Amino acid sequence: MWWLDPGKELLQAIFNRVMAPYLENLDMNQVNYGISSGSLTLRNLRLKREALDKFRLPVDVVEGTLGRLQLNIPWRNFSTPMKAEIDDLFLLVNPAASSKYDPADDEKRAQAAKQERLRTAETLQIQEQAQVNEDSLKNQGFVDTILAKIINNFQVTVKNIHIRYEDSVSVPGHPFAAGITLSGFTIISVDGNWEKAFIPSTAGAIHKLAELHSFAVYFNTDSESIRGLPPQQSADKFRSLISTEENPVNEHQFILKPVSGKGKITMNNTISDRVPKFDVELDFEEISFLLDNHQYRDVISMVDMYHFFLRNQQYRKIRPTEEQITEMGRAKALWKFAREAVVGQVHEKHREWSWAHFAERRADRKRYVLLYKKKLPGALQGPDVKEFDDLEAKLSYEDLRFYRSIARAELRKDIQIRRKLEEEKKKEQQAKGGWLSWAWGSSSHASTDEILGVQMNDQRRKELFDALEYDEKAATAAAFDVPKTSLKTRVKARLQKGSLALRSGTTQSSVEIMSIVFQDVWAKAIQRPTSLDALVSLGDLHVYDSTTPNSQYPEIVKIKSDDTPTTSTVHLSSMDEDDNSNALLMVKFEQSPLDERADNGLTVRLRPMEVVYHRGFVEAIYAYFKPPETQMESVAALLDVASETLEGFRNATRAGLEHALQAHKTIDVQMDLQAPIIIVPEDVTHKSSVHLIVDAGHLAIGSDLVPKKDVQEIYSKRNQQYTEEDYRRLEALMYDRFSVKLNAAQFVLGNGLDACLTALRAEEEHGLHLLEKTNMEFSLHNSIVPTAVQLSKIKVSGSLPELAVNFSNIKYKSLMRIVDAAIPKLGDTPASQQAQQRPPAVAEASKSQLPLSSNAFTGVKKQEYVVSEDHEDEQSTFSRDSATYYDAEDSKRLDLHQNQFELHFTVGKLKALLSKGNAAGDESPLAELVLESFGLDFELAKFDMQVGVTLGTLSMNYLEVGKQPVPFISCNDTLDQDLVKVKYTRVQPESPEFNTLYEGINQSVDGAFSTIILQAQPEPVLAVYDFIMSTFVPEKPAVVQPSNGDTLIVLPEQPIPQPTSGGSEQIRVNIQLQGVQVILVNSGSNIARLDLSKAAVSLLLQGNTLKIAGRLEDISITDEISPQPSDDQFKKILCREGDHFADFGYETFDPNDAENFTGVNSVVTLRTAALRLNFLEKPLHEVYIFLLKLARLKGLYDAATQAAAQSVSEITRMRFDVLVKSPIIVFPKDSSKSSDALVLRLGEISARNQYDGPKGTIEASLQGIGLTSQANLGDRISILKMIDDVLITATVVQTENIDHTAQPDVPDTKIILNVSDIKLGLTQHQYCDLYMLSQAFTRVLASPPEAETSPAVQSAAPLSTKSPQKGALNSKTSEENAPVAPVDLVPEIALSPRQSIYPT
Repeated sequence: MWWLDPGKELLQAIFNRVMAPYLENLDMNQVNYGISSGSLTLRNLRLKREALDKFRLPVDVVEGTLGRLQLNIPWRNFSTPMKAEIDDLFLLVNPAASSKYDPADDEKRAQAAKQERLRTAETLQIQEQAQVNEDSLKNQGFVDTILAKIINNFQVTVKNIHIRYEDSVSVPGHPFAAGITLSGFTIISVDGNWEKAFIPSTAGAIHKLAELHSFAVYFNTDSESIRGLPPQQSADKFRSLISTEENPVNEHQFILKPVSGKGKITMNNTISDRVPKFDVELDFEEISFLLDNHQYRDVISMVDMYHFFLRNQQYRKIRPTEEQITEMGRAKALWKFAREAVVGQVHEKHREWSWAHFAERRADRKRYVLLYKKKLPGALQGPDVKEFDDLEAKLSYEDLRFYRSIARAELRKDIQIRRKLEEEKKKEQQAKGGWLSWAWGSSSHASTDEILGVQMNDQRRKELFDALEYDEKAATAAAFDVPKTSLKTRVKARLQKGSLALRSGTTQSSVEIMSIVFQDVWAKAIQRPTSLDALVSLGDLHVYDSTTPNSQYPEIVKIKSDDTPTTSTVHLSSMDEDDNSNALLMVKFEQSPLDERADNGLTVRLRPMEVVYHRGFVEAIYAYFKPPETQMESVAALLDVASETLEGFRNATRAGLEHALQAHKTIDVQMDLQAPIIIVPEDVTHKSSVHLIVDAGHLAIGSDLVPKKDVQEIYSKRNQQYTEEDYRRLEALMYDRFSVKLNAAQFVLGNGLDACLTALRAEEEHGLHLLEKTNMEFSLHNSIVPTAVQLSKIKVSGSLPELAVNFSNIKYKSLMRIVDAAIPKLGDTPASQQAQQRPPAVAEASKSQLPLSSNAFTGVKKQEYVVSEDHEDEQSTFSRDSATYYDAEDSKRLDLHQNQFELHFTVGKLKALLSKGNAAGDESPLAELVLESFGLDFELAKFDMQVGVTLGTLSMNYLEVGKQPVPFISCNDTLDQDLVKVKYTRVQPESPEFNTLYEGINQSVDGAFSTIILQAQPEPVLAVYDFIMSTFVPEKPAVVQPSNGDTLIVLPEQPIPQPTSGGSEQIRVNIQLQGVQVILVNSGSNIARLDLSKAAVSLLLQGNTLKIAGRLEDISITDEISPQPSDDQFKKILCREGDHFADFGYETFDPNDAENFTGVNSVVTLRTAALRLNFLEKPLHEVYIFLLKLARLKGLYDAATQAAAQSVSEITRMRFDVLVKSPIIVFPKDSSKSSDALVLRLGEISARNQYDGPKGTIEASLQGIGLTSQANLGDRISILKMIDDVLITATVVQTENIDHTAQPDVPDTKIILNVSDIKLGLTQHQYCDLYMLSQAFTRVLASPPEAETSPAVQSAAPLSTKSPQKGALNSKTSEENAPVAPVDLVPEIALSPRQSIYPT
């Protein structure tokens, strides 16, 4: 058989490649002879010290032996089995840090590891190319035949594998040993009943049985070493430490308990939709993981030791030896070492950026590429070999990979050019031969064929096919006739039980902290010609907690006990006969489903669970895994490596998703998730304590795929004119849509678990509900054409029909206790201990200064460049992601306003029921708050972000048992507009429209509020106030006072950096208020109405400066209790005189801005119109009574007064300009019958100040003070002055930093006050009016009867109880109309000759 010799040579090369690098005393002559004869037996082989270098582990092989290796290869008869047996493979390693440094040996091992990495990388590259180019169905059938023959003949037996790691360096005084043991592993041929038998391949299906016996991983703390034993005794010791089912090893602290399992492999000759070509079944009984705190301590210490070793490995070449330390002295030797380490790195960095280094790299690259092109065809010889080896030793792995890829690409191009020239030359020779070549019977084609790259004629091909029992015609026909429903491969794996446990203490006295137990884990995969299905299911899951003694919840995670089978919204296409309907979790993925509903399919189903949360469990787990402070740096470095790996995976995943998005791969997602019920008890030792139960309800996620007929309908109109409806449908087709539905989510809070569970299952509203059952829907739209700028890339819309919340003071306090009991205290150290702790080894700012801080375990990663070998152009292409470059006109691209993300969320109605509980725990409703038509809009573009919030209506009703709801807060329903509209915009300064469209404003807020109506009654206001004070304000605030022995430590103040105005952000806020109505209600009747109309406030914040401008158009108070007066002006208690009521301005300046700062920190301006107050006795008396009932709110007033006084005292160098028009107070005699009145003008107030260096001047004036009486004399109004116009001016001069010794006559404060002449005039009637006015003041401020005043009000405001006087202003008594004889007041009072009556 001609193919035996090449086969033997291939096997010898493979053996030499795979086994020779690891075995030390391997006789290759014996190996070659054994392979040629078909029987090879090797005994007592030793492993090399560098056997594990290819894995890049910082360990050294201390001793390693291979007891027996036997191969039986039937070269002449493939009908007999081919066997491979391995016995007694023992390996002992220790940390490389404990080995002595040998420069030559380390260099040799580094070069060997580099060559191994190159071989591995190039092998993977060749395999990828082979997978791409292997498109011949005939060769594929031939490969399947060879694979079937090998599987049928090959049998493997492995016994007694033990790999042990011993470490006495990481934890001084606590040596430990970790190891992997395997009792046995076999792969044998069986019959259809899985009994041992050899069945020829012509008999039908091929059956293989693989058995794994006692595979285990142990980690023994405080372990004795077995190093240094004699060979035979060492082998016996290794063998005795292998745990088996018959002889378990009790001295091991297993991390993975011995695992045994079976694997069944079936290879069928036929293929169908029920019978796969390859059928694999794996079955494991139990996999158990255990970890105790001593093992974790040793693992962390080992990581810390490896971190230290790898950080210092680069300096081992220059580290002083013991001889050098003895000769030079320890201090001098270490100083020399430190200087060389630092200076060497600096010199190396400078050398890498020198022109000489660039020239050297260029010369090395050109020379290596040339030599490697000679090496590939085997033409490298003579001095070139030595030069090639030197270059490979000098160049790094990344450089070698890059240069070899260049050489292969150039060589491939040369071969293609040579082949092209040969073909052209051959065509020329054929043209010259003419008809003579046909006459002599010459032929240009030989009767040879190429199979798997091997040229063979018909005879050799027949011999090979007969030996392999391969029918070429049948295989080719079968390869072309494969239905897409046929099964190529089916893999099933089952784990009956698995567990993970954390323990504290040694094996003999260990205490279990927590354990996780899972059962019935299934993994299934089916591969078809065009599709792939994979399914993973978990049958059951339990988590047990042992951290808290006497806990009522030892099982904190379990399947919901009262779960009843419900109809799932997810329907599965069954993969096989196994039923997964009762599984706790099921995940199924489909690639290219058979029904062609989408490109991919994802199905997830989850049954409900109960999860008990308490902070003791979290604190115990955190304390268990928290490493010591001295080893935090090593753990941080390990986390950095993990984060870099995760970042690389994330980038790869992102690239894959972006490619899938561009290729538009649709996915059908169907998720039916019964969310777990989370139980949070206040005290886990008592089930009667307060419990919070969070039920997330039922979550359903599904794809809303576009029907194919809609796509075809739109596609059929491609040559027609589109309508607006067609455009909308086309835009809808540009999105992949997903729907998310959340049903029956609820929160329950109450005493006792049983009561809470009862409320949870109740169909109707229950008193323990904190959040009633809520439904929510979301719709996610993902654009399939991200380059279409008119379409948003991602759109999310959601709706919440109704949200009902029940809140009370009892629930709030219980919830706060739950929160306090649930927040874990993770390693909080007292302040006294924090002062003694050392600072962190690596500060955040200087983290990069530490060598190998983030790559301490993997080495410094460099970018690998590899030339693509399948590129045909002259330009070299790299496997790196090519960067994207834009022109200078990139700022004008159309995607400037394309929304990257959109969110639209609406809430139909939000109901909040406020209740107040008494000492017995009974709750009574207090108020009901209803918000309707709430909307949230969010848009994110490339440079800007916009948020919009709207609220339709707001209402709040005061509730009393047995009474109708009393309106408290409402809005004007007659206006067809939203109550609240807020728009927030944020733009980046990099936006091309930042200075044009956005006026250089980074953030802007625009708010518009409609009319808000507040019906203020004493009872609801006081009830809500009491509810707030009793609920949110602690009764006895804790005052921390230092004891006599304590010493207060004053920490130094940290300097506050002052930001520069050039790079500060600008924030602009504009608020528009349509109006506010406050209706004062007492005893069910309206007293007065306060109207504030059309207010506007604008704010601009830039760096440390602030500018505020505000305007209030109108303010008025209307009498709601008195009948219609004779004059409409007396219907208003308070009204405005002028165009608008008030303008307000406030501006601050930055002292650090030298250009604009003039020494004034802030400026205040105020302009107000005149206010007219009509002194109406009855309405003002009712308002006074109303305010008396609110006397308990005096605490709020006092607190606000103190805060205002404190803020005023902190103001420095403020300039103000205030102008208040003269307030007018009108005292009508009888508003119901006449318009006669006394008019008091309080005068126009103006005040302003200015600063001149250390001198500050304040100028104030009060002018136009006057009192007049108005009388209606029929057709005219008579005005008589009582107090003529009075002018008062004041000037205050304050001077700072006066030296009174040099300037004794200059005061600190100088006040100049000027008052004009005061002219008084009084008539008899005016005196009577003033007297009656004084009586009216007394009646207005009179206290109500005791029946109307609560004791709290009486005690808070003791007032006069005088009865109304006769003849008073606005009096409604019968005496007011009786004729009164004038009283002769002469000579006490007489008319002044200056007084006169001025008709209007």
